[in-house]
Amino acid sequence: MNNIYSHSIIIDNGSAFCRVGYSSDNIPKYSFPSPVLRFKYSRNQISEEDYLIKYPIQNSKIVDFDTMESVWHKAFYNYLNTNPDDSSILITSYLNTIRKEKEKITQIMFETFNISKFIIQIQSILSLISSGNTTGFIVDSGNDTTYFVPIYQGYKLNIKDNFCNIAGKSCSIYLNHLLTQSNQKRIENLEILDYIKEQYCYLTQVTQQELQNQLQDPFKPIVYELPDGSPLKFGIQILQSPQIIFNPNLYFNTSLGYHQLALNSIEQIESDLKISLLRNTMISGGNSFIRGFSERFIFEFNKISDQRYFEQLNITKSQKFSAWIGGCIIANLAQNSNLWISRNDYDEYGPNIVQIKCF
Repeated sequence: MNNIYSHSIIIDNGSAFCRVGYSSDNIPKYSFPSPVLRFKYSRNQISEEDYLIKYPIQNSKIVDFDTMESVWHKAFYNYLNTNPDDSSILITSYLNTIRKEKEKITQIMFETFNISKFIIQIQSILSLISSGNTTGFIVDSGNDTTYFVPIYQGYKLNIKDNFCNIAGKSCSIYLNHLLTQSNQKRIENLEILDYIKEQYCYLTQVTQQELQNQLQDPFKPIVYELPDGSPLKFGIQILQSPQIIFNPNLYFNTSLGYHQLALNSIEQIESDLKISLLRNTMISGGNSFIRGFSERFIFEFNKISDQRYFEQLNITKSQKFSAWIGGCIIANLAQNSNLWISRNDYDEYGPNIVQIKCF
């Protein structure tokens, strides 16, 4: 083995960040942006207009495999400073990753990076496993997409309409809209909006009352200095912005909030499983770290569900990097098992082997 480490490499792919490290680590060694800077032209002198940002993952789908491959290359060689030859690699995937995409990932790992063993695991399931459970209901809200996933003994239960595109980026977009409505400068850099959202935005259980109070006693303005030195002032927007999580029709062309989508998902499950899943509900994903998220979810869910549901609802907040940590647990437990796709498996069956062994 060329790699000086004997532990598996865990790669958690996200539309905003890629997290990478070894299965012996408690947290990822590195978390770096997934978007990649590409130059439009080959010139000695370049300006800001000569480059563009490529987003390899959009709406939970890998839309640019060339750029995605460069992200993995960076993870191996630039961050971990290791040659992946003969390594064991666990990669996370989204719930609705299609067959063609899974096969392409498998092909790149074996043919481009020459790894020895490989496995793909669903992020939502890994988040649940990170808490020590294999049965539960996951509300997994990331940057692009939010999933509502019932899981029984480590396997997802098949239900319809269990995801939406209202997620972290949606809150940032709505924040930008609110700022421009207050005659503030429109922010083109999404990272600035994400930072403001993560640092200042929050949710409460009595939103309408609090908003009414602020009309009489406004927020003390918060001043943020933009990269060009100009000030950005905001106040009530930090409370208004995340409201779209539970009331998306404030700005987007959809009316179902997370609480309603979660209830719709629960109602599709067999009656004898509903209570056991509700008792182990987990809130996960980067968007769920908005302050007050879990409390507001419980508040909204209880308003629309019948008593036997909300009396059983017990929410666990996931730890940061929960999908990545769950990947470590699976990689370590399965170290010598047949869950892995081996080099011999790949040589015999080709990329299609991922459909047989991983899902």
